[in-house]
Amino acid sequence: MKQRLINYSGTGLYFSKGLFPYYLIVVSYLLVLFSEPMPPVPGVVELLAGMCLVLGCVLLLKEAIKLKASDYKWLVLSMLTGVLLVIYPGITGLLNGVDSHKIARDLFPMLFLVILAPLIAYSADGYNKSKIVGIMLAGVLCVGAISPVEFLIDMRSEFGSLNGLSTAFDLTYSDPSNIQVPPSGDVARLTATTSASNPKNTFSVRALHIFEPAVTFAAIYCGCLFFVNILRRQVIQACIYAVVVAVALYGLSMLRLRAPVGLFVISQLIFISYLAYKTNNVKKQLGIAFSVLLVCLIVAIAFRDLIWGLILKNHLVGTNGKLEEWSAVFATLSGDWKKLLMGIGWGGEFVPRYQLQSVRFTHSLFSFVLLKAGLVGLLLLAAVYARLIARFIIRLRVNVLQHEQLA
Repeated sequence: MKQRLINYSGTGLYFSKGLFPYYLIVVSYLLVLFSEPMPPVPGVVELLAGMCLVLGCVLLLKEAIKLKASDYKWLVLSMLTGVLLVIYPGITGLLNGVDSHKIARDLFPMLFLVILAPLIAYSADGYNKSKIVGIMLAGVLCVGAISPVEFLIDMRSEFGSLNGLSTAFDLTYSDPSNIQVPPSGDVARLTATTSASNPKNTFSVRALHIFEPAVTFAAIYCGCLFFVNILRRQVIQACIYAVVVAVALYGLSMLRLRAPVGLFVISQLIFISYLAYKTNNVKKQLGIAFSVLLVCLIVAIAFRDLIWGLILKNHLVGTNGKLEEWSAVFATLSGDWKKLLMGIGWGGEFVPRYQLQSVRFTHSLFSFVLLKAGLVGLLLLAAVYARLIARFIIRLRVNVLQHEQLA
């Protein structure tokens, strides 16, 4: 069967029928950039993203079955487990009288987690694997690089200046009971009733652009490439990666998001330590140390106010209600064994103990699945990813053994 359709000489990049589902999936993800975060009702963009995602998954599954992909039995078992995790909380939500659009808002993200990720992992063949990784990586980095720019533009428009946003958050965290995220339709009303002498302490759902996981990933990935290019003396490429990192960290720090910033710092320290360990060249080791010190000095000077804001938030709010959130999840489920086993269903809401209004989400994947799908859902999620992790470890060991034998 002829796979190659378009070939670009010298680049090794080509489009084939087997890669089409991955492009659909990437398009589905790129549409995040044109969607309002957490829309009250799915619009055209959200429906188009869902259609691309579903079609991509169906085509991938069809191709994997036709080619009898390696780990075929595990693929089928994983898909059945994922489908069960997606469907039964939806049925629970319908039985509880939850609106269908609220169910869809929870259901679509779970398609990415329990259907898409295992499907890509099991269906990618060796011939196309590097190209598949490149396609997916390009999509994630694109979203991760553009989302913080969208966030900064939106917040500048809403608050008048980015300093206004920073001031609002400092005022908010000086009294954590002020924290509130109004529906998008209320933003105009809140803005109109807020005077310049009394900075508002609310922000619209547009701020959630910066919460996109791809932003943290792009910062970490580009941060690693920055140091690699510095060592290779590729200044232009290093500057490009530095811009992506700076914009992402600026947006994350502006909202005082400690976890992503901390994860970035830890990952960079690990990667830098790895680079220093792998090289036996003293000059390169000194170059790494000098680069790290220089970057730290520049960051400390340029972002000193934001760094102090992160420290201040930690002092004022500690875990910021995360422990209380877990407690509220357990309190919601503990009164009914059916809820404890099966959850409250997709689209269901609960009231965290750090605020009065009900919400549909939590700040942890595990507490989210526990709340919406119960203990059964947690077990299904663990079953899907335990096999993927075991598969990765086994293949990593095989690759290490093969490398040692060749050496």
